[in-house]
Amino acid sequence: MASQGYIEEYYNDERCFSSMINIPGTSLINSGVMGFFYLAFLGYLFLGIAISADIFMDAIQVITSKTTLVAVYGEDAQQ
Repeated sequence: MASQGYIEEYYNDERCFSSMINIPGTSLINSGVMGFFYLAFLGYLFLGIAISADIFMDAIQVITSKTTLVAVYGEDAQQ
């Protein structure tokens, strides 16, 4: 029975491991090594977000540099 989104492994009707990762063999890896991989993966994701945000900001700068101010005069405005 899974509780709160965790994957639980059973061996001879006894729970032997509980994890949020559904990859076989993760219970055999040291927690320090898994912590390093978690932090490295998190850094990789932040790097991807930073690169895509930089590309987006460059696109916004190109769009805003091409805009010009246009004065529109109506019948009731003073010229």
